[in-house]
Amino acid sequence: MKEAEYYRNFEYEEKNWWFIGMRSIYQGLLDLFININMEMPKKLLDTGCGTGGMLRYLKKYGFVIGSDVSMTALEFCRKRGETHLVLSNSLRLPFQNNSLDVITAFGVIEHLDDDTTMLKELYRVCKPEGRLFILTSAFQFLWSYHDDANEHKRRYTRGGLSDRVGQSGFRIEKICYVNTFLFPVILLIRLIQKIFYNNRKLDKVKRDIITPPFGINKLLTYILQLEARLLRRRDLPFGVSLICVAQK
Repeated sequence: MKEAEYYRNFEYEEKNWWFIGMRSIYQGLLDLFININMEMPKKLLDTGCGTGGMLRYLKKYGFVIGSDVSMTALEFCRKRGETHLVLSNSLRLPFQNNSLDVITAFGVIEHLDDDTTMLKELYRVCKPEGRLFILTSAFQFLWSYHDDANEHKRRYTRGGLSDRVGQSGFRIEKICYVNTFLFPVILLIRLIQKIFYNNRKLDKVKRDIITPPFGINKLLTYILQLEARLLRRRDLPFGVSLICVAQK
């Protein structure tokens, strides 16, 4: 990810509808698949933690470590008061085999050239019966300058991500699309952007996440929070993003 995007994330993560709504989706699935009443606290890793927007929410499940390849990202984590941080990429983690109960990788796998090696590394450090939670971008036809600004390598289909996760050794428990209700609007916006996309210089591209006026921001947040409740009971057939829960 470009360094400037970490500054934007840090600014938006506490107020923007996308970040607030997606946290609701993450937390709903974490609550569904993690037993938080166990006597022994769990050890969690948020790999590719970015500026640390999820770290404090993960602490309800146990001891949390954040790792990221960017020192800039970790400095933002420290501004949030986080101290259990590791400078590392997801291809070679500084943890022993079978040492982590839960691994989260929210918006990480699409950044890497070698996603297969990443998944095998996450499998290595995950405990038997431990769980992996992945969020990534869906559908290559949704590619836009947003993906270039984030330095994405690809977007996934449900089948493509399922194959990669399964081949690494994990057993998939849930995999489905998210951000379904807003999919038609976002698809239309992306199609319009493609008309002008080829004329833009890549060094000037920016993501298309903005914080709209208060009322619209609240409405969009509510839509994603509604999806979070729905996802606890059923899978959604299409969406802008994909979420996967897998067990070792």
